[in-house]
Amino acid sequence: MNEQPFDALSVAHEFIGASMSVLPIKADGSKKPSLRSWKKYQNRLATDAEIKAWFGSGEAGIAVVGGKVSGNLLILDFDKDAEVVFAQFRDKVERESPGLIGRLPLVRTPSGGAHLFCRTTGNCPGNAKLAQRPTNQDSPKQKHDTLIETRGNGGYVLTIGSPSSCHPSGKKYVHDSLTPWPWLTPVIDDEELDTLLTVATSFDDMPVKTVEPPKRPATSEGARPGDEYNRRGDALALLLKHGWTVCREHGGVTYLTRPGKTRGESATFGHCRTKDGVPLLRNFSTSSGLDLKAYSPFSLFAHLECGGD
Repeated sequence: MNEQPFDALSVAHEFIGASMSVLPIKADGSKKPSLRSWKKYQNRLATDAEIKAWFGSGEAGIAVVGGKVSGNLLILDFDKDAEVVFAQFRDKVERESPGLIGRLPLVRTPSGGAHLFCRTTGNCPGNAKLAQRPTNQDSPKQKHDTLIETRGNGGYVLTIGSPSSCHPSGKKYVHDSLTPWPWLTPVIDDEELDTLLTVATSFDDMPVKTVEPPKRPATSEGARPGDEYNRRGDALALLLKHGWTVCREHGGVTYLTRPGKTRGESATFGHCRTKDGVPLLRNFSTSSGLDLKAYSPFSLFAHLECGGD
């Protein structure tokens, strides 16, 4: 990694030259903009006069704004246990889309996290938590840790060029020298974006809501049709019929690739189960036509064969 050689003013000019919006950040560790309101900079770039006024003294930090104003800029923010999580994320993405991660700018944060930059071809996602896990701390105020989240429309991240006083740790943001500078962020296609978001979501370890169709009356034998399908129905065969393919199988879990994609893990079948042991499809892909939730065999039948009913 290289220590960032530029000050905030120089970095701001680089970002503005690349049509990316920037904000001045208080040098007090709060990571908050020094502006009363920064909403207008979600819609327009700062002027040269504003840039000079904000960063000319060398005291303010700098943040880059995500979303449409910055050319559909999306930042994946790796937070808790980022060193381990990002390494695993990078390896999984490399298997599915070789060379993609190496094309994307990477900034290491003072707390040990990471910011991965990309630009999208269509509408840029907003701010969303893609992967979380229950916290190990017995605290009613914090019930989960965030592993990966996005910063897009309506969001920003502090970045290189900021003084060390801008972060509570007293350390600087550092550019990973093996990647392009953040203002050279490339545009990736829809399939590459889907790969990044799907792999990121696969790290989510929170309890998931199971999608179920409306309950139906029991049969004359006493069992409800849905319960019978969950017990005896062949959900994997149903998924294959509708264009899903098996990516791999390991430890009793089947890893599946969504329709329209030739490789990569879009969902798991059997990793999540009901309290009665019924295997569930856990979908991670935003492009699969399913919600990012768990589906029982009967809910898949209802969705794929009966329009959800």
